[in-house]
Amino acid sequence: MKGSRISFGLLVFIGIISLGSQSFSGKTDNNYEWDLPVWAPIPKIPADNPMLKSKVYLGRKLFYEKKLSGTGTMRCGSCHKPEKGFGDGSDISSGISRQRLLHNTPTLGNIAYIPIFTWSNPRSTNLEEHILLPLFKEEPVEMGMAKKKQEIIKFLVRDGEYKDLFNQSFPDSKDKVTIKNMVKALAAFVRTLISFNSPYDNFRFNKKYDALSEGAKRGEKLFFSEPFNCFQCHQAPFFTDNYTHQSLPFNEIAYHNTGLYNSGSNKKYEVRHAGLYQYTGRPNDFGKFRTPTLRNI
Repeated sequence: MKGSRISFGLLVFIGIISLGSQSFSGKTDNNYEWDLPVWAPIPKIPADNPMLKSKVYLGRKLFYEKKLSGTGTMRCGSCHKPEKGFGDGSDISSGISRQRLLHNTPTLGNIAYIPIFTWSNPRSTNLEEHILLPLFKEEPVEMGMAKKKQEIIKFLVRDGEYKDLFNQSFPDSKDKVTIKNMVKALAAFVRTLISFNSPYDNFRFNKKYDALSEGAKRGEKLFFSEPFNCFQCHQAPFFTDNYTHQSLPFNEIAYHNTGLYNSGSNKKYEVRHAGLYQYTGRPNDFGKFRTPTLRNI
């Protein structure tokens, strides 16, 4: 019974560790303002992709646009579902051809604070470049738009609302409707998916002590205790040890092997579960992956 109570307390705690949305009002002032609590750090934003209200609105519209998939049936929001914490709730995801992908869909919650955008590729540090992968990658196929970039441009130019939004969002670009600007808009939108209004946030940071149940409070003590040591990899307030923001002089990046993918008596790894080793070739990196956040778990 004692073990059951401990497990339940931890589960109650991580279950309350929650996302808002923004819209373009069409006002003259097009500058985007972060709606963050006073204790939350400000995300790093690339100098060549400043945040604008129209760009965020455009990115949201593109995020739910089915015509950005090869079959016209899939959108970014098909795998990154708001009701699933901007993941898809599946152990392994699949693309438009139902081909199973390598791993599950990571959440987009608080991605503005994440310095690494895949589970194990240390070179995936640019969000705008990373967004190109699900759109145009051929192996495995996700949204199936490889070799269809011109079709995308033609569609966006013909659509009056899209054309206007590109003009408002990229006033300094000679060519407004481009693939490069499209992924910049998508990146601007997903950076607004900030999760800092959970019951735990209210309890710990806003000092609303009735925001948590007594079970969750016991779970917090266990979570941050030395015997359980959960907090070493799942550090508050992001509940991962991979994060970055304007106040940090460097990015926090860590990979871990939790032993989940050891197979057989000789402890070999399946190729798709080799983790960081696939990119470094170092034997000690076998099975290492970045730590998933526990927010919206």
